[in-house]
Amino acid sequence: MFAGACAVQQKPATPPPPTPASAGPTQTSPHGSEGVVSLVVTMTVKPESEQEFVDICRAFAAYVHTHYAGVLLYTLNKDPRLEHTYVWIERYVDEEAIRNKAATPEYKAAVSKVLPLLAKPPEGRRLFQVVPK
Repeated sequence: MFAGACAVQQKPATPPPPTPASAGPTQTSPHGSEGVVSLVVTMTVKPESEQEFVDICRAFAAYVHTHYAGVLLYTLNKDPRLEHTYVWIERYVDEEAIRNKAATPEYKAAVSKVLPLLAKPPEGRRLFQVVPK
């Protein structure tokens, strides 16, 4: 969800494979194709804020799935080994889809609600799909 807040600012170690930003990568597999961008963001929530965090994230994820073009996957997952720790797994057709989502007032509002509920800053990774091509 808030990968844009932390991962958009990260610079990839190597540039992604070239893909037209407006068209996005050609889908050759149900698992995406070369150039699809994945964001993996870990969030540790204050114990007393956990239910509020989940409620906000649930509502925003439902909104994302119905209002944002270019989002292939947008899920919040609970880490069973670490208390109060959640992992967002997000997949986008291209960088433009991430920027478009991050620029919306709905995204900014969700981020502003969630950030105070975190026990520490989110940790994000940006990945670029290589296989399947």
